[in-house]
Amino acid sequence: MSDTNNLISVHKTDITNKMDLFIEKTYVGIDFGTSTTVVSLAYFDNKRKIKTKTLTLNQKLADSTIFKSDKIPSMIAWHNNQLLVGEGAKEVRLKKVKNRNLWYSFKMDLGKKNDFLYSQSELSSSKIKLLNGRDATSIFFKYLHQQINKYIRDNNYPINVEYSISIPASFEPNQRLDMIKALAVNKFNFNEQAFIDEPNAAFLSYISDEELQKNIHLSQEYNSNILVFDYGAGTCDISILEVGLEGKKFTSSNLSISTFEFVGGKEIDKLIATDILLPQLLKENELDNNHFTTRELNNFVLPKLERYAELLKIEVCKNLNLQKDNADYDEEYSLNTPILFNTRKRNYQLTSPKISFDEFNDVISIFTDLSESGTYNVNKNERFYSIYKPIKTALKKANLSKNDIDYVLFVGGSSKNPLIRDSVKTFFKESDYLIPSDLQLHVSAGAAINSLLYNGFNENVISPITNDSIYLLINGKEKEALYPLFLSGSSIPSERIQISDLKPNNKTNKIELPICLGDKDVVLYNLIIQGDKNFDVDDKIELYVHIDANRTIHCSAEINGIKKSAMIENSLLSSEENVEKVEKAEYRFSKFISDNKGEETSSELYKLFQVYEEEKEHSKAAEIAEELNKKYNKVSLNNIGLIYNRAGNNDKAIYFYTKATEEEMTASSFFNLATCYKLTDDEKFSYNLKKALQIDPNHGPAKYELLRSGIDISDKKLSSEKLVDLFSEWKDDYENDCFPYHISWLISCANLTGNSKYAKELEQLQLDIGSKKQNQYNRENLACVLNKE
Repeated sequence: MSDTNNLISVHKTDITNKMDLFIEKTYVGIDFGTSTTVVSLAYFDNKRKIKTKTLTLNQKLADSTIFKSDKIPSMIAWHNNQLLVGEGAKEVRLKKVKNRNLWYSFKMDLGKKNDFLYSQSELSSSKIKLLNGRDATSIFFKYLHQQINKYIRDNNYPINVEYSISIPASFEPNQRLDMIKALAVNKFNFNEQAFIDEPNAAFLSYISDEELQKNIHLSQEYNSNILVFDYGAGTCDISILEVGLEGKKFTSSNLSISTFEFVGGKEIDKLIATDILLPQLLKENELDNNHFTTRELNNFVLPKLERYAELLKIEVCKNLNLQKDNADYDEEYSLNTPILFNTRKRNYQLTSPKISFDEFNDVISIFTDLSESGTYNVNKNERFYSIYKPIKTALKKANLSKNDIDYVLFVGGSSKNPLIRDSVKTFFKESDYLIPSDLQLHVSAGAAINSLLYNGFNENVISPITNDSIYLLINGKEKEALYPLFLSGSSIPSERIQISDLKPNNKTNKIELPICLGDKDVVLYNLIIQGDKNFDVDDKIELYVHIDANRTIHCSAEINGIKKSAMIENSLLSSEENVEKVEKAEYRFSKFISDNKGEETSSELYKLFQVYEEEKEHSKAAEIAEELNKKYNKVSLNNIGLIYNRAGNNDKAIYFYTKATEEEMTASSFFNLATCYKLTDDEKFSYNLKKALQIDPNHGPAKYELLRSGIDISDKKLSSEKLVDLFSEWKDDYENDCFPYHISWLISCANLTGNSKYAKELEQLQLDIGSKKQNQYNRENLACVLNKE
């Protein structure tokens, strides 16, 4: 095996030729983390080896004293008419309200289209504007820029600074563009190609450390597969690299990266807050489960509980890491600080927030679940994804099994969690594990090394890659087919490719060229060429496509001198019309609140609710409906229950249906409540159906459910005859266009009474209607390949 001490060292001749660059410039790397930011610089020592140094930066506390640390909390607070960034904001965070006078996790809000995302922000003036993730990032980077420059001046480094910044491997173009804008505002000397994926930066730092290099066996005969498990507060980023030696030269290539998911450590905090601390708060204050509206919970109660949940999580992990094999699994962990909630109506308190090991273990098991899909938190009907979702995605893209991984490199603050780490070790039981002494410093050091190599030598040691395949949808022999443009793992920026073997499928004046991500169901953009007259089937279509360093897809097409081009800035955002409608409605509502000094009105809230309803955003619609009922006496209790039912929240549905039967006394509310007990409680099911029919004897669905269940009629023959009569009645109503219920009731009744052929006709009709709504293109207008057989 060759000596690996100089794996990332640059040839001495190259350094000598460019020595003026290293005398005149400072090469800085920034790891802008969801919860913590670290800054490092890279330089050559007198032996021409690359070294890194983590910067200790000043952070002003609430009392104006200066705190110095190499870890800067990615947090901003408005406190006593002063802006606190980093440790000062963290110091006062428990007294503040998220997105009003405290901002954190704003990295995860980059790329969102809503410019008024923090509509109740106390910083909405022209002097200091903080209304969205980009604003918060700009303020945070302004502070970083000032402190980095101060450190460089105080320590006599060259004031000409070149930067590299690490970002999640799965960050999409719109998120990157917001980052670039935040950097440009603060006059950072930054080239967008100097972005480096966080897992790759961590590996670059690890392989540059002479002591750590010894833990990896590199060979000219065998290339090793290294999976970088970068588990931070906001994301679980996976990168798989193949590394080896060619002579004495280190070689590496990125095999795959995971897709973007919200699987960070903050999700653990959220689940602890929801499942552990919220029940404690309700019990201590003698409140029922539905005391707070969903909106109050999401915007006020849970964000505050999450901050304490994080403290509990840190305490448990610290104890488990210290105790290791001697851990007391019966132990209960608690905080001495009570949680205070001051509201207009009354004050609430959670005296001693606590969690047992068993409770903590149960929470972590959600995030270490090995099933293919996400895992539901049963209590609150919310989906939390397992860390194995991105892991398995990355393995699949690299066409590797878990046994093909030679090394697992752990980085990121959330990798300090011993239960998470042990789970990953068990999964990759054939692998060796690489665990740096400080899991949070490696990414910034790698970014600094990347700054030196890229800005100083124009070299990318590890080229970024696409995380999914990109296809053109064409007209195949019998159905749509996928024409590959870039396969998963293609290097970016890409070369400009030219596709010259396309032609119209038939005589039409419209050519549609849908660009897809992964498969035909995810259409990123439909490039349309419209002609004044029909194109001929022998006309040639030229298509040009490339991906830039910012992962933006550029495409242009030409036929008979007619050209059309497009830039696809975000390859993961759906282009469906309903998404655009919801985003526009949320933007309009947030802007109104911001302009109205943080106050909403019933009319504006109702407009937002109507859009959610129309676009089937059931969870959001239910949350707003609850507020409309409580504050403004709009939206009936029964309707709220119905919307929660559609959202899959059965507990909330039962609560509101029950309130509706007590206050509104309608047949619909009793019937809807009955359906909630259909599979669990025959007595309540029957009781509420009968109550519905007492109020409205002609309530069809209630009559149908009673007949189908046979609860009311012991004679099965009589029950069947009544069902046949009901089917005939419903069929006549439907064919006369006066059927008052959803068509699914008629389909169910048809199947039950032996009219399956009629039921299939109705089902096919529904499918045809659905497919017409969902299609984003006309298949007849798709291109096809020249000379196809």
